[in-house]
Amino acid sequence: MPSHSNNQRPRITRQRLWYLYCLVGLTESDIEKITGWPRQEIEARLRTWGLTFLSPVSRCTNRFLERRIERSIVHPLNSFTKMELVASMREQLRDAVLDNPVDWDCVDRLRWLPQIEAEASSVPPIPQELL
Repeated sequence: MPSHSNNQRPRITRQRLWYLYCLVGLTESDIEKITGWPRQEIEARLRTWGLTFLSPVSRCTNRFLERRIERSIVHPLNSFTKMELVASMREQLRDAVLDNPVDWDCVDRLRWLPQIEAEASSVPPIPQELL
């Protein structure tokens, strides 16, 4: 379901693209459908803003979600369980975002990205030959 009218698509920002791609885990195609942003622009901005799959920001977003889950659960979790919980959380977020209009004001108020970027600044990128 698009979260915009045909003549009023939302402004593309780094925060909004990070939310949809890194945090929620939508594909470029899904992002194009719900925002109306051109696919080429989405792909170019992901590269320019360092938000691509397995980028330091993307990997630190995963760690951030794992830490948030750990704080809410009493028992220690192994890495596989944390990954499963993050995947489950993303699945629920994806369903909610795809089925409902996005509240851009809420997304714009999220203050997680600066924390994640600070952590990502010390994380080396994965060498191209390993991708």
